[in-house]
Amino acid sequence: AGCNKLLVLRGPSFLQRLWCITECYVFLEMGGTAEQIELINLTRQEGGGQQGDAADDAALELALRSFDARNATCTLEEDCSRLLSVIESAFGGVGRFNEQLRAVLLQACASSQKRRQARTPSGRDHSVKWGLSRRSE
Repeated sequence: AGCNKLLVLRGPSFLQRLWCITECYVFLEMGGTAEQIELINLTRQEGGGQQGDAADDAALELALRSFDARNATCTLEEDCSRLLSVIESAFGGVGRFNEQLRAVLLQACASSQKRRQARTPSGRDHSVKWGLSRRSE
């Protein structure tokens, strides 16, 4: 559609919120790829810098292993029913959607990790802190 990157500000409830998951699905359906998804964790696991990033990535991988869209919620129950119907129609079942989303988000996690490591020797991207744009992305 109108964007070439999806920024996911991931908190502890990310995989439990059906609208968040649907945003990823729509981005991919409109031609986006896993490499174009930037995952940024809003909470930190123990450790800092690259150690903390690795722990965050491991926590996402663990959460993805048990991810099931049927357990995700919406504020309005009718939204939940409608979104699950779309997913079932598009994928032939929620199970296939779960498998594909897991694979894409694991790939996005790996891509995000590579980008973090390439930014600076410490793995920190100071351009965000200082409000600078990065033309290479």
